[in-house]
Amino acid sequence: MTNKQPRQMRSLGDMPRPVIICEVIGVILLLLVYLAVNDFIALPGFMSSKNALMVMAFAGLGCLVPAAINIVWRAISAMPSVGIDSKSGAAKKTRQNKNEKKQ
Repeated sequence: MTNKQPRQMRSLGDMPRPVIICEVIGVILLLLVYLAVNDFIALPGFMSSKNALMVMAFAGLGCLVPAAINIVWRAISAMPSVGIDSKSGAAKKTRQNKNEKKQ
């Protein structure tokens, strides 16, 4: 009987490049909103209105969503009990055939 080691979660650095770029943009937008709301920086006229700050905050949060989805999807697909299997159908059939031969 082979002792199978549990799969470890990959590092966050191997996420797709567009997801990382989108996340960086989201963090910058949220940081900009935070600094503007607390009067640490002064934004140009059209960006300093409450509506513009609110739009920037929601855009920043929206940019963080793809990274969260990516992390959750990788964590769920690594769980064997969920039923999401990354192996091909041929590998599953081979495993089923071996199990049938043993019985």
